[in-house]
Amino acid sequence: MSEKTTEELEREEIRRRRLQRLQALQGSRSPSESSVSPTASSPLSTSNVSPSLNVSTGLSSMTSLSPHNPATNSPTASVERKLSKPVVPGSGKEMQKEKTVNSKKLICDTIERIFCVDIQSLGLEQSLNATNVSGSLNTYDIINQVLMAKLLFNRTTYEKMDVETSQSDSLSLDIMDTSERTISPCKTKTDSDMIATAPFDSSSPASMMLSYLIKCYDRATKEEKTLSKKHEVHLKEVIAQCKELCTSFSALVMRGILTEKSDVEEYSLMLFTYMMNDCLPMGYLHDLVLHCHSESNDQLRIIFQPVLQHLRQTISKATIQQENCIKPLSILVNLCDIKPQGSTLRPICILLTSNENWMPDVDTGRAFTQSSYLGPFMSISPFIEDNKELLSQYTDINMQGAMAVGASLAHVVESAGELLHSLLHSMLRCHESRKDVLMFLEKAVTLNAKRNRLQAEIRLSSSDGFLMYLLQVLQQLCSKVKPNTIDPVYIFHPQARIDVKSNSKLCATDKEVQDLVSELEMTNRFNAEPKFSTECFFLTIHTHHIVLQPWLMVYKRRFKDLRQIKRALTELQTGQDPLVIQALKDRFLLIERQQFNWTSILHDASLLRKTVQFFGLTAEWLLSLIETSQTLEGFVTPPKQFGTLPEYFADDMAEFILFVSDTRPPLLEDVKFIPIASLMVILICNKSFLTNPYLAAKLVEVVYMMVPNSKQHEHLQLLSIFTQNRYAQHLSKALMRIYVECENMGGSNEFYDKFSVRYHISVLIRKLWDQPAHKQFIINESMVKSGDSVFVRFVNMLINDATFLLDESLDTLKAIHDTQVAMRDVALWNAQPQVHLISLISSLQAFYYTVPCVILHPSICHLSILSDTFTFCYSNFNSLGNIN
Repeated sequence: MSEKTTEELEREEIRRRRLQRLQALQGSRSPSESSVSPTASSPLSTSNVSPSLNVSTGLSSMTSLSPHNPATNSPTASVERKLSKPVVPGSGKEMQKEKTVNSKKLICDTIERIFCVDIQSLGLEQSLNATNVSGSLNTYDIINQVLMAKLLFNRTTYEKMDVETSQSDSLSLDIMDTSERTISPCKTKTDSDMIATAPFDSSSPASMMLSYLIKCYDRATKEEKTLSKKHEVHLKEVIAQCKELCTSFSALVMRGILTEKSDVEEYSLMLFTYMMNDCLPMGYLHDLVLHCHSESNDQLRIIFQPVLQHLRQTISKATIQQENCIKPLSILVNLCDIKPQGSTLRPICILLTSNENWMPDVDTGRAFTQSSYLGPFMSISPFIEDNKELLSQYTDINMQGAMAVGASLAHVVESAGELLHSLLHSMLRCHESRKDVLMFLEKAVTLNAKRNRLQAEIRLSSSDGFLMYLLQVLQQLCSKVKPNTIDPVYIFHPQARIDVKSNSKLCATDKEVQDLVSELEMTNRFNAEPKFSTECFFLTIHTHHIVLQPWLMVYKRRFKDLRQIKRALTELQTGQDPLVIQALKDRFLLIERQQFNWTSILHDASLLRKTVQFFGLTAEWLLSLIETSQTLEGFVTPPKQFGTLPEYFADDMAEFILFVSDTRPPLLEDVKFIPIASLMVILICNKSFLTNPYLAAKLVEVVYMMVPNSKQHEHLQLLSIFTQNRYAQHLSKALMRIYVECENMGGSNEFYDKFSVRYHISVLIRKLWDQPAHKQFIINESMVKSGDSVFVRFVNMLINDATFLLDESLDTLKAIHDTQVAMRDVALWNAQPQVHLISLISSLQAFYYTVPCVILHPSICHLSILSDTFTFCYSNFNSLGNIN
């Protein structure tokens, strides 16, 4: 017998012995042990897997899996071992055989590199020699057996094997920054500036299994990136199978099937910690979610429901000052964005909305924030009222320092807002979860509907941070809404998500509203369900009403409180209880810090710009409704769809513009302000469009703030509203009409309210007089011979106001003179009570401020306009005979 034949017999004998040992081992195992497989497509099915698998049996039996040769049995032995006798090139059949052998060797080498194994040492010769129907290797079965051998019967050595092999192969994951970072996140961050994650036992069998599978998935991903076109055809499928089985076995590990201990909470904690430490390779989480979903919804729930709860618990303990405080939110966004290719179904979105605390049964906004699943994610608040730790950051600083602190917080707020928008947008795009998301938004708005009242119970409403994120998300969802897609009668729809029945209407009575609703019902207008764009728009504008407007009221009230406390401290400096004075000082410092905090938030350019864009959309939509009643002469009657809208649609818009003009006037140059300015002019020029005189007065103030050169700001774009707008020719007459009508506004303080309104009107008329076109309009109005001429009544009241203001100025000058005379007698002056002296000095300072304002009041300055007008109107002077 030749030497060559002896060598072949030895190899055959080795293969035969290995096969016998493997068959003996499989025969000695229980059916539950021998049938562990993560997929049904494999000969080994998961349906027969026993959760109480005896791990010790696999460990003790592993000694019979490998040959007796120590070199062959070594886990780190060379993977370059030849699979068969080399074939000498010759005939075509031999060349094909050589090609097949090389292909098998390439596949085996790839599998060995990915799983850090020696296939021959595991006794898989039979599987290597077996082929499927197409004549190629059954790689799926080989990979399956490799993982079973590694995880079930060789667990005492696979971790060591993986570490030894990784010394020559960098295992740094794609998303990691450095190769020194390990994949096992057993170290917990405890620094107060970092968001903490719960620890777990990284030395447990399940932890080592999961770590090994994740590393194998990462190596498979790297192998896939290094594929050449030559090997891509047959290796790409093999690598895909490797990744698929890694995720399949990972699911088995996290379900506790491959270990003696079946604590699913602990296994889900491992996955959560890997996520928090960015220790998962690209695509692993995506494949794991889709695999669990394809197997069963129950498997997805078992593995990922605890992960979702860990995310919520972690972010509920985070504050905005901590680094990576929005990391759990980022993970949740990534999970909810996972979907099968070509489908809108998102498994985690469905799992999230099926959560028992997605829509808690509570009756207050505060309870809803605390108990709903998304509540903590929307509570990373920059407000001091929600986070008392922020008080220290606003200590001993001025307004400039407060704005710097606010800018650092605004970056986190904006990032969190973008993530929340992405989260809810993904959930809305999933048809199965869209309805639940809309119900969540509806309930969040409804439970806080009473916030806009004067005496609102803030302790029962949601936190300011929650409402701020709710507002930001809705603003971004409305960014792509078109005016022509909004249904104006949605507020009367039976399925409307907001209730505005008790709100005042722009210019419609209750009877007109009822008639419109009856007409719509008769025409079956409400048969169709509302569109998403309509629901989103009305939810957003209602949220502005219950969130933004109360903020502006609180902001103004705090300035008033600061002035009152400061005045009280000035009057109580001497002769008062020191405890009272100290209490007032502490109160002043607290309100000042809160005001610094609110100023830095409400002055944020991003928040203001997004709000401007939304109100620009609102103005465009309202203009589209108004234009339906336009005639050549102007507007006859307001459309029913416009008149029945809530009054706060225009009121909130005007209030916000006044705030912007005081805080960030450059934003008035935004192109979105053009439709807002046009809407204001139209509403002022048409008396029938507004029934509330105070709203008309507020709109006049808005137009006053928009006028070029008012408050030293140039608004070139808005100048066209007063020069080229086709409605502007009615503006001067409308202003004179409001000047007259504000004499009786119906309020308890109407006598003093009218002076503020008339001041703005006087400035506007003075500005319009400088425009040749508007000057001619005023002159033409003065020549009207009607017995009830607006111009005649305007002139009459203008002269009366000028006379009253001059009388007030003379009385004020007399009071100033008397006080100055009393101050000359130093002894008599100092003998008076201190409180009385402080009062006199305060009054004197007010007098010094009042006199110039009275003398320079536009009502007095407008007497020059009257003289010019009288000159032009000399031929019609008899029409002014009613002036007394």
